[in-house]
Amino acid sequence: MLVTDPKQVAVLTHPARRAVMERLVNGMSGSREIAESMKISQQLVYHHLRTLQKAGLVQVVERINRANGVERFRWGAVDTVFQFQVPEIRRREP
Repeated sequence: MLVTDPKQVAVLTHPARRAVMERLVNGMSGSREIAESMKISQQLVYHHLRTLQKAGLVQVVERINRANGVERFRWGAVDTVFQFQVPEIRRREP
């Protein structure tokens, strides 16, 4: 996937989001598994997953409906290879 949108690049400046992306590029995972491996709360992981989803970098790949009515999600990266093309930043002349 070629990433050219500066907003998508900005989303990945957060170290936790980069760590989540690294995990999901290697295969799908649930927020609990990610939280345990990163040693952060599941709620914080879910926040980062939603931010990455809004940026179009990850997606829900599986929905699991439990008997108690709780819905769980398995997440995955939208691609396994990401290339970044950031527009050149030019200095404005006074």
